[in-house]
Amino acid sequence: MGGLMRFSSGISRHPQTAQAVAEAAQAALPGLDGAEPDLVLLFATPHHSAQFQELPLTIASHFPRALLLGCSGGGVVGQSTEVEHSAGISLTLASLPGVDLRPFHIEDGDVPEPERAATVWRQRLGLPLRVAGAALEQPTPVVVLPEPFSVRIERLLRSLDAAFPDSVKVGGAASGGTRPGSHALWLGPRLFKNGAVGVALRGAIALDAVVAQGCKPVGAPMLVTRSQGNVILEVDGKSPLQALKAMAADLSADDLELARRAVLVGIEMEPDRVDYGHGDFLVRQIAEVDHNTGSLSLSSLVQPWQVVQFHVRDGRTSAADLRRMLERYRAQQTEGSPQGALLFSCLGRGEGLYGKPNHDSQLFEALLPGVPLGGFFCNGEIGKAGKTTALHGFTASIALFRDPSESTTSPQWQVRDSAEA
Repeated sequence: MGGLMRFSSGISRHPQTAQAVAEAAQAALPGLDGAEPDLVLLFATPHHSAQFQELPLTIASHFPRALLLGCSGGGVVGQSTEVEHSAGISLTLASLPGVDLRPFHIEDGDVPEPERAATVWRQRLGLPLRVAGAALEQPTPVVVLPEPFSVRIERLLRSLDAAFPDSVKVGGAASGGTRPGSHALWLGPRLFKNGAVGVALRGAIALDAVVAQGCKPVGAPMLVTRSQGNVILEVDGKSPLQALKAMAADLSADDLELARRAVLVGIEMEPDRVDYGHGDFLVRQIAEVDHNTGSLSLSSLVQPWQVVQFHVRDGRTSAADLRRMLERYRAQQTEGSPQGALLFSCLGRGEGLYGKPNHDSQLFEALLPGVPLGGFFCNGEIGKAGKTTALHGFTASIALFRDPSESTTSPQWQVRDSAEA
């Protein structure tokens, strides 16, 4: 039994930090079935900020041989429970025989540009340099936790994609703080306030990713015929404001009510696609509407000749999208079942979106029962966007870890009932 990959999770609402760690550790340990953890993922709410500096030592007192990776979060996830608006500590333990962990901390100024990324990242992680003509190597999955005030996250992801183009990258931006220096990043024995921490995983491990954006496209896809930076100047030969008004005039009463709360813009993720639907767009907020020119400014760059589409969101749409993506994963997964998972959820989800606690984690448990789940609520979620990696908003980005040597038979999921969507 000692050679099996094992994951487990534990969570505590205790307001005293040392006691909360002890409770979460006690809840998680039985799931390892006697194995020692090699990796501990820690997520803690700001209620424990007075002890952020001491948390690595506290974790080490329970798991002296494990690598610690984690960050602060506005809410935390564990054991099908989501702790929001109160003190919470989540621990995810992983016993990873045959897996080589390569941890890193990087500051914004040290992130290599894409043309140098492969060499610089391999040197930083202590990996051999790639030789031209060499056989393809096994993917190197990466879990990354950036501090949003101090690092340009999308630039970091472009660098990692260039260094490891065939590998999955997942994670989320630290949250719970309101100003620079108020977030925590943990790696090994150290607390960091800037940059990003993460771990690259080599060897007997595979990482799958599921991204549920929770938004519904409305109206028709449109072609950006003029843009500048993050500003859409024209779509289909007219101003985007004109297009928005025309789209709103054709909406159902329910969708019009959603549009009154917020309209978002989805940008195509795969330029060669012909038909578009749920999950085919990278959804971005409208930062500004210029009523004089009719232009829309987004929270992301947009290029001429990209396809865009307006989106709306609510709890029902979000729940249906998460269910659809998890069911798709379950149906398509034929290379061994996941042994553990991490949920990186937007701060805008949770009880505020659904009107009740624990929605996403309980839906996950209902559709993938028995897979230990940890995680936190993020300031931006990292996950796949077509063939690249992107910083998402409003999403649930889920990392699922499995043993690639497990037999390629379809897992026999015993799906539990769920009343949602």
